[in-house]
Amino acid sequence: IARSSSAGARLVDKSTVMGRYSVNLLAIFTRFPYTVIVMLMGALIGMLHELDTNIFGKTLGESLDHWSNVSPEVVLFTILPILLFESAFSADVHIFRHEAKQIFMLAGPGVITSTGLTAAFAIYVFGYDWDWYTALMFGSMMSATDPVAVVALVKELGMNERIGTLIEGEGLMNDGSAIVLFNVFKTAITSSETLTAGSVVGTAFRLSCGGPVVGVVLG
Repeated sequence: IARSSSAGARLVDKSTVMGRYSVNLLAIFTRFPYTVIVMLMGALIGMLHELDTNIFGKTLGESLDHWSNVSPEVVLFTILPILLFESAFSADVHIFRHEAKQIFMLAGPGVITSTGLTAAFAIYVFGYDWDWYTALMFGSMMSATDPVAVVALVKELGMNERIGTLIEGEGLMNDGSAIVLFNVFKTAITSSETLTAGSVVGTAFRLSCGGPVVGVVLG
């Protein structure tokens, strides 16, 4: 475990330094958005590592192996909360309140509509042999968009702050909506109990209100 942690820490350190230098170099030599460059670099590194695990050396190769097989719980409970906190902390409260109606429309009915359409697309267009609960669970996962790169691009290009807040606010809210939908359909698949309106409301209330209640209690 200590070895894995050390390898992961070295990768984080090197990635941070490389990322900082890359952003500075891109700002000097090109106007191309750095978020796109980062994505392309990550994809290229991943493909090269799959072709030859020793291409980046033993230490970095081991680090890439560990991060490539990282537990989903690490992302959900460690990395995602940090990203959500940063977005919520840096959001303009006044603009957020002004755009709240549109944000909640996109994060509520918008996510539900996206989930249903994605599920239908998976069944009727891709032809997957899934039942509707499985397709809807897949649709809920695909509906949880991550606007971090988009918001970074909006800020970098100096676009209207209202647009950035709308995108960022919707991204914050739709994660919660998607997780609720995912858990509802997951329960419907794995549980022997029949899915009822009461269980759906109970799950939604527990997931959406449980966190704020715990936060208020803990101060």
